[in-house]
Formats: sequence, structure tokens, C-alpha cells
Amino acid sequence: MSREINKLLDLILLRMNVGVAKRYRSAIMTDKELKALVASLALSQKETDRQLQETSREIKKISKELGSQIGGLGRKFGGFTEGMAFPSMKKILRERFHMETITPRVETSRNGHDMELDVLGYSNGEENRLVIVEVKSRLTQEGIEQMERTMTRFDDFFPEHADKRRFGIIAAVDISPEMEKQTLQRGFYLARIQDELFTLNSPKSFRPRYFGVTQQRHGSQ
Repeated sequence: MSREINKLLDLILLRMNVGVAKRYRSAIMTDKELKALVASLALSQKETDRQLQETSREIKKISKELGSQIGGLGRKFGGFTEGMAFPSMKKILRERFHMETITPRVETSRNGHDMELDVLGYSNGEENRLVIVEVKSRLTQEGIEQMERTMTRFDDFFPEHADKRRFGIIAAVDISPEMEKQTLQRGFYLARIQDELFTLNSPKSFRPRYFGVTQQRHGSQ
């Protein structure tokens, strides 16, 4: 048997059932038989390529569906976090910050634009101030920037509270040391999850940043 035929049969071993290949290798093949075998392998390879293409299309379809499902789970988890945060946050807002009215999931629309708040609390009379709480599963740079925009644009959406000083609290389940540092530097209170409850995690030296009528940092609370 020629060296070329041996090489070809070695390749056959990689593509065909080992038992079948061994039977071919043990036999003396004619040129006609060899051509028939090569043609058969070419046809088999074409079918394999077709099946691979179909498999690839199925994988892409499944990946797209899975991505949508994961996105849905992420949104559900966000809603769960806000629901879990509210009872403990409500207690903090009443006992520490003396908020009279506390409302979750506040939405409003002005001039074709929307604003949505996770928690809004405010008090009238001598206090006459307001707090906005933003709840995040995982705090990112964009989350901090979003809070900054909300605080700055608040009067445009809630003109009835324009006479109140306002400050912000960011409540996060997962937060890196860098994001924690930035949150405090921006003048926002930070709340963390501990034993399934949200608790304030700001140092005693922390001074919140007030927006609104004063637009300045204030030393109280």
C-alpha cells in the first residue's frame, strides 16, 4: 500500500468510526474503491457542515432568549431590593430625619419628560425639608450620576416642593470601596444592607449636601 494511501487512511481514522476505519485499513483498496471512499467522505463532510450551521443558529437563538430572561430577572431583583429596603428605610426616615410623609415609587411627568423616585420623604413646618432615596442592587458610577441629576432637576418635576431643602440617600446591596467613597464625597448618605435590613453607613463626620433653596452643605443630621 502506498504512503499516500496510508496518510489518507490516517485521516479517515479521525473522521470515521474507528471500527469501520480499521476494516478499511486492513484491506487492499483499489483505485475505484478509494475514489468512492473519498466521495463518500466529501458528502459526509457537507452534511456535517450543514448540521453545524443549524446548531449555530439554534445556539444564537437560545442565547438571545436567555439574555432576555436574565434581563428580566435583573429587573425583578431590582424591584425586590426596593421592596426589601422600604420598611427599614421608612423607620430611619421617621426616627432620624423626622419625615412626616414617606412614599415609595413616586412617578411624575412634566413637559413630556418623566422622573421616577424609589422613595420620597418630606416634612413641613420648621423642618421643611425633603429626602430622596435611590435604591440600587449594585451601585455604579452611572448610579451616582443619576442621583446627581435627580437632585438637580427635582424642582422642575415637583415645583410644589421647591421651598424645601433636599438631600439624598443612596441605598445599595453591592457597593465597591471606590463607589462608597464617591457617594460620600458627593454629599449623599450611604445605606448598606445588613441582615436583610438597610442601615445608614455614613461616618459621624459626614455632612450631607443640600440642594434646593440653599444649595449648600449643612452640618445638622
